[in-house]
Amino acid sequence: MLRLIRIRGNSIAPYLRDGELAVILQLRWLRKPLREGDFIVFHEKMHGTMIKQIDSLSADGKQFFVRGLDDFSTDSRLFGAISYDQVKGKVIFRIRKTKSAVG
Repeated sequence: MLRLIRIRGNSIAPYLRDGELAVILQLRWLRKPLREGDFIVFHEKMHGTMIKQIDSLSADGKQFFVRGLDDFSTDSRLFGAISYDQVKGKVIFRIRKTKSAVG
């Protein structure tokens, strides 16, 4: 199943910026395993729902180290690895902000 989410914050800019939209495919519908470089949505107990990029995977593929794209991102450097069970889905499409034309 697909979900549409609005991005809050700029920790994964320029991939996605504040206010832009991402289409998420729930994990049970994925045909390929998650891998390094994928952007995922997950729930982190202290920080709630987050979207980050997979930096690395554990040997068994059941834990992920995630990161934002800026030095100030709240990510695995702060809260450690996340488990597969915390992952809600994978970003499969981005809807970027468009610049409005001035008439």
